[in-house]
Amino acid sequence: MKNICICSAFLIPALLFVFPVFAQKFAPKAGLQGQAYTDSLLQALSKTRIDTDKVNLLNAISENISYKDSSIKIKYAMEALHIAEGIKKKVYLMNCYVNLGRIYAYQLKKYTEATNYFQLLENTAKQAGDTASQITALSNLLVTYEQRALYAKGLYCGNQALNLHPEDERKVGLLNNMGTIYLNVADYPKAMKCYTMALNYEERIIAAKNGRANRNDTMTAAIMLLSIGDVYNKMKEYDRAIDNYKQAILVSHNYTPISIEAYMNMGAVLENRNNYAGAIEMYNTARGLLKQRRHNENQTSTLSHLAGLYLMIGDINTAKSMADSALSFSIKYKEEALLPDVYMTLAKINNRGNQYDRAVKYLLDAIKVARESGTLEKEDAALETLSSTYKSMNRPAEAFGAFKRYIAIRDSIFNIDNAKEITRMDVESQYNTIRIGDSVKNAQQKEIYRVNMQKQKTINISAFTVAALLILLSAFIYRNYIQQKKANLVISNANIIIKKEKKISEDLLLNILPAEIAEELKEKGEAGAKMLDEVTVLFTDFKGFTSISEKMSAEQLVRDLNECFSAFDHIMEKHNMEKIKTIGDSYMAAGGLPTPNNTHAVDAIKASLEIVKFIEEGKAKKIAANAPYFEIRIGIHTGPVVAGIVGVKKFQYDIWGDTVNTASRMESSGEAGKVNISGSTYELVKDKFAFTHRGKIQAKGKGEVDMYFVEWEFNTES
Repeated sequence: MKNICICSAFLIPALLFVFPVFAQKFAPKAGLQGQAYTDSLLQALSKTRIDTDKVNLLNAISENISYKDSSIKIKYAMEALHIAEGIKKKVYLMNCYVNLGRIYAYQLKKYTEATNYFQLLENTAKQAGDTASQITALSNLLVTYEQRALYAKGLYCGNQALNLHPEDERKVGLLNNMGTIYLNVADYPKAMKCYTMALNYEERIIAAKNGRANRNDTMTAAIMLLSIGDVYNKMKEYDRAIDNYKQAILVSHNYTPISIEAYMNMGAVLENRNNYAGAIEMYNTARGLLKQRRHNENQTSTLSHLAGLYLMIGDINTAKSMADSALSFSIKYKEEALLPDVYMTLAKINNRGNQYDRAVKYLLDAIKVARESGTLEKEDAALETLSSTYKSMNRPAEAFGAFKRYIAIRDSIFNIDNAKEITRMDVESQYNTIRIGDSVKNAQQKEIYRVNMQKQKTINISAFTVAALLILLSAFIYRNYIQQKKANLVISNANIIIKKEKKISEDLLLNILPAEIAEELKEKGEAGAKMLDEVTVLFTDFKGFTSISEKMSAEQLVRDLNECFSAFDHIMEKHNMEKIKTIGDSYMAAGGLPTPNNTHAVDAIKASLEIVKFIEEGKAKKIAANAPYFEIRIGIHTGPVVAGIVGVKKFQYDIWGDTVNTASRMESSGEAGKVNISGSTYELVKDKFAFTHRGKIQAKGKGEVDMYFVEWEFNTES
């Protein structure tokens, strides 16, 4: 289950900067609001003959009209723009640009059109020398570019706005939105930096008010703390995440909307840590606060989470009661986005009671709603469960059909995740390219301005100075030639940087396919997915990686990771294992594919023990040098998988199935310096290694699973 932020309506979605000129001049008279206020503006418009007043009135009307009348909003705003184009003062034109940009961005969600108007605002503000208006344009461009997933452009606009030295209040909004971009591309350290800086500025604002800070100030600080907590949660630094969520509640003085989101997020953290009792307590607290505020329409998420948690601990009756209530609320308040989760929980409840027909009905409903809303992860999960349900009903054809659809969705999710990884890697290089291009553009604009000034001066030169003018003109041509050479050099360097970064990204994306798969692809032009009955999957993950990385420079971190993963690659090759991929600081490999063999489980354990030895030796060296060191967890599970190539342009050999998920759970349920294996792997290797039986351990999404720590390999010599 995924945590849903239910309080976004209460919180600040984005800190934007707009022109309030027309809103202030034509503020509602006492007692007038809504349609009555609009009517008074229309009446004033019919009487005025002054163009500047017409512009302000038309903009005010477009702002005040109901959100449902978007076409009428645009009509009045465009009429204001038409009149403003004939007014000498640029402020009226800029008011129209920002008004149209806001309508397209924040009401119609048409971010391309909004971007165009904010760009016009920026250009006009530059010409007018209006820094405040320029910051407004750049701040809104940051948001529209972020919504269009043009992250590098958004970051560039944000940094430009920061460099114009806005007051602290504006810095908070800018850094908040920049942090959101970095969070979107999974660049968690930079997201953390932005949110922390925003929080520091907000704390400075509060301190400067000497105890007179208003609710907006404290709420903004609390939102930053929530965002910082979210980043820690993404980085699996769960204790720090909870600390920040608790701090958000304190800073907001227990302001209910902040508290609701904080308790929901703490529930999600505890759920991720398999602390189901603690998670239930947090979600119930959030639910109680929602009841106090009578926000019944926001209770679906808490009820859905609680239903899933009660199911995990085996309280079927309470789980069903919660799920039924969640379904009722989601239908009543049209919360379609939460319906797949609710249907999934109801399906699992019915599966527990062997009521498979009802489970199938709920799963088909979940798939339908998830597909309509475009939530691939939920459709994927529902298809996987549907395949298992059909299998339990002894309906193999339907089970296989659902499983094939599940694999297809997995491919799509992989491509999306891959695209996000590409975006994260390319954002900085794209940002540098934009910055260089903008430097060239500015140089050219300065040259054009200089030429225009030169021309203006020549108007006043008398005929007697023609010779001197010719000399100056020659000098200008020469200087222009030099400037052009410089500009060409900058462009050439920019192209080199672009090509280099593109090559790096492509090299990182192009994964080496297994020899057999590559040969099949070469001969047939395709390589189909294959079902492999018995494969051993290995997962590794560094314990406390985020906290360790904070103590190291970026160069040292990359160097150490590269050293580890390069060693892992050699170890995998030595033990006949196939490297699948790395995900952040995690490493995934498998044995028994693409060609099946009988040694895959032994190979995986031998490789794991060698990895543990390598990391322990590195740890000893780091301790001796008083330097940060890595500790590793390794998990192994054996079972069936589907293996094949995903992608069209960028090939990736990957594996799917419940075996992969279980192997991941073995890793997360293990301990540093230990190799944790499942019961199915143990049965294949129990005569070849010494083990410590851990008993049945609760694994997220899997219930209780038999687990064993591998201690050492038996001596097979003699």
